[in-house]
Amino acid sequence: MASKRQNMFYQSKKRQTTEIVIIIFSLVLNKVRSKLKIDPQQKLEGSSTSHKKATMTKAFKCQISKQTILAKDANTKNDDWYDITDPRNSVNKRRREDSKQILNSTTV
Repeated sequence: MASKRQNMFYQSKKRQTTEIVIIIFSLVLNKVRSKLKIDPQQKLEGSSTSHKKATMTKAFKCQISKQTILAKDANTKNDDWYDITDPRNSVNKRRREDSKQILNSTTV
């Protein structure tokens, strides 16, 4: 069992740790505010758009290359869709071709 003295020691350590975390958080917050040039007294008006504008300074731009292969949409079946066990399935065709190449390379 922990004595009262040990409990007091741990509680004081906990308070110190909490105070240190609060100080570090305020330092980081001040750095962010200085980078974003936000007035700490400025209150955000009703909408959240002003907050988003203040925090999101860089725009994300997605660059899609022309060589990007897009996935097939499961809802549209324009291509040939076969069951996985069907020999006409493209996966099965590739497996057969690979196995043929392996067999040919071992027999030659």
